[in-house]
Amino acid sequence: MSIQRILQPVDWGCLPTVAAMIVGDDTTYDNVIRDIGRDGEDTKGLDDIEISQYLLAQGFVMAQAVTPIGKTTEQKLRWINSLGIMSTPAVVTVNSMRFTNTPHVVLWTGKEVLDPNPEIVENLPLLTYTIQTWAPLGWLLESEDSLTP
Repeated sequence: MSIQRILQPVDWGCLPTVAAMIVGDDTTYDNVIRDIGRDGEDTKGLDDIEISQYLLAQGFVMAQAVTPIGKTTEQKLRWINSLGIMSTPAVVTVNSMRFTNTPHVVLWTGKEVLDPNPEIVENLPLLTYTIQTWAPLGWLLESEDSLTP
């Protein structure tokens, strides 16, 4: 399966947009918001628990996010690699490139970053981002459409 990049339609929509990328099958930001029952505008975003529950209902498991050990992105990636999860898709919280002191969520496919930020024209290397947390993904059901790296 080829994971398609989707652009977030609102400033606080990165996490539900990443969820739409994970689920695939023409799932959109609007589908995710409709199924969750709110858009997060009141809180400037949805939280990990809401997205984890949504993904679980779709057959995907988002593990508890971990804060990688290290001061630099290179050190954090070495730590993630030491756990053997570098080739596993993950929901990655990074520092926003658009807003100061604001988290942003991207999807690591196991090979590349898919960033929902509409200002990012092409996929950037993972080393470009300042990583805050890393939440590996798994799936409950075997299918041809699973997020196999």
